[in-house]
Amino acid sequence: MTEPSELAAAQAPAVALESVRVAGLLDGKRYAVLGVGMRSLDGSGEVPVVTIYNYTDDLAVEVLVDVEAREVLAVSAATAIPALAAAEQDRALDIVRRDGRLTESGVEVDTGTGNIVEEVNFGDPRHGHRLVDLRFGPRQHRVPTAFAVVDLSAEELVRVGLLPLES
Repeated sequence: MTEPSELAAAQAPAVALESVRVAGLLDGKRYAVLGVGMRSLDGSGEVPVVTIYNYTDDLAVEVLVDVEAREVLAVSAATAIPALAAAEQDRALDIVRRDGRLTESGVEVDTGTGNIVEEVNFGDPRHGHRLVDLRFGPRQHRVPTAFAVVDLSAEELVRVGLLPLES
């Protein structure tokens, strides 16, 4: 996908969220717009695609938008795992900060960087949730010095701890 124009990227989320079809999927749900990309539309050019994550139902919602006509062309929802958005990483870091254990251990929480991970145990209550694995450590270290796993679907810290330093 190519990058959308700045104007289209700025307007596409509002067009998507104003749609009755999208509102029906998100009404009463906790969700966030993760980003805007571009998708080819049957050889007739590209249109913005807005990715929204519904944390209540753990669904990725993709909305194809015609910004000029201010209309939604297509909506799909699936149990897909979109890449971690910057706002989600910030939210995960806020949850770790609120917990306080890493800060009390001298870890600079702002050094945290994360990836989306998946709980593969079907019987685990977190299966299908939006989980972020964060690693922390001074930039001069080759390996992380601490970790945290945050469940964005439940908005809670799952695991946190220090990692042994290599000698």
